[in-house]
Amino acid sequence: MAVAMSVSTASAQWHTETYSLKPGWNAIWLPLDVSHASIEDLVPVSVEEVWRWNANVAGTFTEAPSGPPSQTEVQWSVWRRSDPSGTTLGAMDGNYAYLIRVDPGQVGTISWPVKGKPLPPRYDWTSTGVNLVGFPIETPISTTTRNLSRFYGFDPALKSLPNTLYYNGGELSDVAPKNPLPIGNPNSNPMVRYQAYWVEAKSYTEYYGPLQITVGSAKGLDFGSESVSVEVRIKNVAVNSTNTQSVTVTLAPQSSEAVPNGQPSTSGAVPLLLRGSLDLSTGLFAYTSLTGPVSRTLAPGAEEEFIFTVDRSLLASAAGVKYASLLRITDSLNLTRIMLPVTAETTSRAGLWVGAAVVDEVDFVRKDPASPAYLGTPQQAPSKFPVRLVMHSNTAGQLRLLQQAYKGTQGNVTIVSDKEAAFVAPAKPDARVSSSHFPVGKTLLAAGGLGLTGTAAFDFTLGYTDSSNPFVHAYHPDHDNMDERFSTVLPAGRESNNIRRQITFTFAAQNPNGFDPSWGSSTLGGTYTEVITGLRSRPITCRGKFVIYRTDKAESFVTAAP
Repeated sequence: MAVAMSVSTASAQWHTETYSLKPGWNAIWLPLDVSHASIEDLVPVSVEEVWRWNANVAGTFTEAPSGPPSQTEVQWSVWRRSDPSGTTLGAMDGNYAYLIRVDPGQVGTISWPVKGKPLPPRYDWTSTGVNLVGFPIETPISTTTRNLSRFYGFDPALKSLPNTLYYNGGELSDVAPKNPLPIGNPNSNPMVRYQAYWVEAKSYTEYYGPLQITVGSAKGLDFGSESVSVEVRIKNVAVNSTNTQSVTVTLAPQSSEAVPNGQPSTSGAVPLLLRGSLDLSTGLFAYTSLTGPVSRTLAPGAEEEFIFTVDRSLLASAAGVKYASLLRITDSLNLTRIMLPVTAETTSRAGLWVGAAVVDEVDFVRKDPASPAYLGTPQQAPSKFPVRLVMHSNTAGQLRLLQQAYKGTQGNVTIVSDKEAAFVAPAKPDARVSSSHFPVGKTLLAAGGLGLTGTAAFDFTLGYTDSSNPFVHAYHPDHDNMDERFSTVLPAGRESNNIRRQITFTFAAQNPNGFDPSWGSSTLGGTYTEVITGLRSRPITCRGKFVIYRTDKAESFVTAAP
């Protein structure tokens, strides 16, 4: 089995496989999730019956297939257009084989395009009977490069050319003209993409082509709103007589087809990147934008890991916007073409964020004998100064800068508050974070919010009598804002000043040290600027870089007891 499957209807990448159906019985393999449509809406009007082969449920099937399938056999589920009461198949599932009966009175072959969401390959072979399976054969059909003998020849279990039967339309029969009937000359009869064949393997195999693909997620390359990376492993399983068959695998991005009527729309292709080598100086991997084909040559039996991520700086700013595309995988033997789904969603940045700014620039008056001057723009500081940051953003994008934050569960909801008293007994906070760089208990609302662009600004004044004011001293009479008799409070400016702090966070679309796949989902950063008024005759402007990390997804902020 290539990968365990759990089909999701949330993804929205679309691809069409086209089948040729003859009057009578046909067999297909469905590599798509088509759960968006009923069988009746999916199949042509001339299709009378659809039978699903339940090999992974029923176990083995030891007799050669002949005659009509039986509804009493657990190997089969059936949909009948004219007999709803006799229907046991409610929907067509992906990665199954189906027998399709077309009205024998139908004139000519029907071209049946089936649009759905591609699924990573999954095959449930049995070595004790026959298997009804279809393969991702490359098209167009060629009798020389895609015949049964060559396709089977790269697998130890199949290169002996086991019995292989196919359906050719007409009625089912185990006497001449047989249906299903054996493939004739294996060197001249081409394999057909996703036509289903009865194959009697004599030993166990997982073969569906020279490349075996394992995807880290059963939904394909599903990045959701926060996933940092998705792994795809590709192994060269092609073995020929000399056991030296190298295969070049090519991965190429491909746009999703148009969304069917009534299905959720998407905003474009997923901006994929392929991970490269690690930069030891930054601790970050190199990434290459996957805008075109990428090829790797695999030695016999070799396996390579491909790590993909998504460039979230190219996604929309609003949360919940969906993107979808495809990843096409082909081989240099020109035998197979496999489509993998790729999905991503813009991130909700609601939650608790903790990090720090490092201030390393400040403006100052430079004493120069030739020309003393005030340097009005920040200059490199002699040393760096850290500023601890605690923030919370709710689902509406409202951002708060907090001196302290308490996190815990109130009822069944995880909340964040700036007050421990917000938790009603028996609930109590289970974590607390704080910053010594802001007045105790201070909570500020931002102009702006978190993002990959734009700014968030905070503006507050530290009163001249506030205990956190740097001019105030609890034990020095010249810094207590009282007169000589300690009876009258002095006005601002006599012993201490009001201190105004204007803080602006300017967000960067990318990590300045190199591409970071978590940037934009669980990591944000950019430039920190603070203008301080009241410490000297001129305002002081300092600047640096900041990085914050989402430590919890708690969306609710409570300022008082609920």
